Amino acid sequence: MKYKLVNLGKDYPGRIDDFAAARNYFLEKHEWVLFIDDDEEACDMLLNHLATLEPKYPYYWIRRINLYKGKYRALWNPDFQSRLVSNKVKFIGRVHEKVVNQRQVTLAENGALEVENPPHRTSILTKIVTNFSA
Repeated sequence: MKYKLVNLGKDYPGRIDDFAAARNYFLEKHEWVLFIDDDEEACDMLLNHLATLEPKYPYYWIRRINLYKGKYRALWNPDFQSRLVSNKVKFIGRVHEKVVNQRQVTLAENGALEVENPPHRTSILTKIVTNFSA
């Protein structure tokens, strides 16, 4: 699968006042985008999985593993976000933006890609949280 890896905070030209508009900016330029935040990293397992993915759906939820000071926080997990997105959908909402499209897809366990309903889940994106108190 061919996609553009976008770190929204670093790759967007200018100040972000509307997060949906910022994400849509990249969707206008690329067929598929994998969005990550400044405090996230895409692990090799995810990137290897995406290299062989033949997309069937307009977007996928990616499982994030939330860490605090390098340690797993059960209360913050599991956490699924719409991060692998095609230009067949758009984001809405200035803050806490979400994907809108005509057909929603769902849940994959252990990296298996199976159809159901709402958004599709796959692989792992690690979120490293450093600015919160315990």
